[in-house]
Amino acid sequence: MIKKIVLLSFIELLAFGLDSHLLQTATADRDWNECLEKYNFTWGTNCINCMSSKDTYRVCMKNVCSEKIDVMICVQEKYLNWRCYTRYGLEFKDTIFGYACKGSGRHLYWVKKAGDTQTSFPTMEEINANYSE
Repeated sequence: MIKKIVLLSFIELLAFGLDSHLLQTATADRDWNECLEKYNFTWGTNCINCMSSKDTYRVCMKNVCSEKIDVMICVQEKYLNWRCYTRYGLEFKDTIFGYACKGSGRHLYWVKKAGDTQTSFPTMEEINANYSE
């Protein structure tokens, strides 16, 4: 009888360990970029940080996943440099926007699971060097 209980306990422990391993693998393999969705963009929006609003480009995005995410969004200026904005712990349906005072109409974004310390966002130097065109 004791051998049966020990065996059953071992099987349950093994099954739980495999389930949690599969869950971690599925989470690690997830494309977190799918959680961020562009829902609006505008040209010429009044912006208190810009001298003239005529060429302002603003892009608005939201988290469409139930999990919290960390986000970096960059908007390109007319002169090909980027303005980047980072938000940590963006919850479901929360929004983030980025703008460029003299925008080119291009934007980029990176997304990771909230609190993920293994994945880092690119630096401004990397973004300007790799995405200037």
